[in-house]
Amino acid sequence: MSLIEVIYKIKIEDFSETGDGALVNYITQSINHTYFKLSKRANILSSKEQHVSDLTESQQFYMENAPAPEEEHLSKFKLMLSGCNLTNAEKEVIIKFFFWETSVSQIAKEMKVSRQNVNQIKNRAIKKLRKIYG
Repeated sequence: MSLIEVIYKIKIEDFSETGDGALVNYITQSINHTYFKLSKRANILSSKEQHVSDLTESQQFYMENAPAPEEEHLSKFKLMLSGCNLTNAEKEVIIKFFFWETSVSQIAKEMKVSRQNVNQIKNRAIKKLRKIYG
């Protein structure tokens, strides 16, 4: 299902000038991120070693509807960034680079700017974060 979601979200017009290689790279990276997310969730569930049938109804409901750990981390990460007076571009670069481990060149393609510009944005954001968090 995740692969279908990735393909559905792709904006083909963004890749018309760059060629098929960029599109394949984007899909590969998306699959890797999804695999990472799902394997993290599977590791957490398997480490609990408690069968669903042993849980109460409310516990089962929570397990089925609880956000994935990376979603919680992303929410906390975004909350931390919200009080830092970062521009939207700075937040986007920081989240993609440090949280999703997206390459600078891929971020540049997605934002339609140069790699140098992405690095400048990233460095400017890091300076702001260092001032606040030391």
